[in-house]
Amino acid sequence: MKRKTTFPSFLSSFLFILLSACFSLNAQEQTFATAIVNQENVDNANLATNQNLTDFADVRANSGTLFLGAYDGELEISFGQLLPANTTSYVKIETEDDLLPTLLGGSLGNLLADVLGTVLIGNQEFTVTALNGSVEVLSATSSDPNTFSGSRTQIVTDAQGDYYIALTPSLSYSSIAITNHIGSLIGLNQERSLRVYGAFYGANAPVCNTPSFTSFDGTGLNVDLINLGGAGVTNIENAIDGDVATYSELSLGVLSVAATIDQVIYFQNASQPTDDFKIRLAVDPSLLALGVANNIQFEAYNGVNLVATRNLGSFLNLELINLLQSNTPVDIGFDVSAPVDRIVVSYSSLLNTSLSQRLDLYDVAITPAIPEIDISSQ
Repeated sequence: MKRKTTFPSFLSSFLFILLSACFSLNAQEQTFATAIVNQENVDNANLATNQNLTDFADVRANSGTLFLGAYDGELEISFGQLLPANTTSYVKIETEDDLLPTLLGGSLGNLLADVLGTVLIGNQEFTVTALNGSVEVLSATSSDPNTFSGSRTQIVTDAQGDYYIALTPSLSYSSIAITNHIGSLIGLNQERSLRVYGAFYGANAPVCNTPSFTSFDGTGLNVDLINLGGAGVTNIENAIDGDVATYSELSLGVLSVAATIDQVIYFQNASQPTDDFKIRLAVDPSLLALGVANNIQFEAYNGVNLVATRNLGSFLNLELINLLQSNTPVDIGFDVSAPVDRIVVSYSSLLNTSLSQRLDLYDVAITPAIPEIDISSQ
């Protein structure tokens, strides 16, 4: 008779503890804005507070007619409490004009708009503001992409390709207002809608605190490098889709000027001080031979504070070099020794090379520390 195989009791306990840690370490419950403070020219405003992120309020703006004036739409929703300074909130939105893919590139927004044919000034525009009562503590506007770069306000996307505004005010705040505008280039009696699905902070505990959002930015680029040289980030959501076989592409094309491209990975819950990060990537072996490892930088942040930074070259050993030279994706262990909620992978150009420069980013994951078990309990 075939015997049934069972785990020893201590091993079962260990696996239970490990899985519990993976699911719940430092988890913060997702909390939504649930009250409407103000609404002007909004359809179904209450749907922005029903906490499901699938229904939406429709914030309308109109350019007016010869007889009726133009108007903006505004929706302000409240968390019902004062949130501490440096608390990051996310607002899921959707614009009628295709603004968000360009704003996803932060300070590259104007360049991306030129390449994609998007009009950021004079067409549909929007403003987001964090408030403490009637006092504005942080604001950003689509007509100035630079306001969506840096560490306080960003446009980010999730693995499904939906877009969110990420806000991290330096002061406490209780509500968020979204205003939809009509620019001067739109003719008479034209309406634009902006959908607001809801706002929240914290997160329902994901498995091992997997990343939730991503965005990108860069320096030293121009329209020709983006349009003709292929510089930028493509398939950006693949770095956070949970599939270690898919990847985003950080590309600088073929160029002979100093430039940098960054992809930012956001975690809704900060890691534990004992956690480490695993960054899975691949680079062209020809670039590796030219010293590109020193041009690939990893940065870890907690809010706006830089916690740790290292370049790929500092990790290189014979085994890692052999893997990279075989054009195989490798896992880099990034020890940060402090809570972290954001990882930036940065690729700076190699000068004086005719090679196309690209970095493939497969995954960024938290690797929880294995819990210690008292020997007597085993």
